[in-house]
Amino acid sequence: MPLNARQYLDLALLTPGVLPSSAGTQGGGFSVSGARSQSNIFLLDGVSNIDTQINSALGNFRITDAVQEFAVQTSVATAEFGRGTGGQVNIVTKSGTNKFHGTAFEYLRNSVLDAADFFHQQEWRHEEPPAPQPVRRNVRRTNPQE
Repeated sequence: MPLNARQYLDLALLTPGVLPSSAGTQGGGFSVSGARSQSNIFLLDGVSNIDTQINSALGNFRITDAVQEFAVQTSVATAEFGRGTGGQVNIVTKSGTNKFHGTAFEYLRNSVLDAADFFHQQEWRHEEPPAPQPVRRNVRRTNPQE
């Protein structure tokens, strides 16, 4: 999944009625349908995944590759989600097999690969562009000392 900072909880912000909470709010993350961000319930494979010190998800680890299903319930909670009045975030992880398998990724954040600013590109348009270099095709060197 292409996620910034590989944080799977950012997917909840795609749900209608979910807004990011203000900076410095206890619980952090997001608020659902006007409830406080501390009112959210986080379940990982059906087990509570809440840090009781700050009332937020235990999200310091990145399990993005292990997430199979991600659901956010924003309406009235059923009895199985009876502990909170905010959103219910349910995460189901992929089940394993007896064979070894995995994924690899590289997390590259480099300013060299960023797009150039539009106004920065305007500077060279007023000058004459450099002349193109001649194309040399099928050049074969017979003497390696050249």
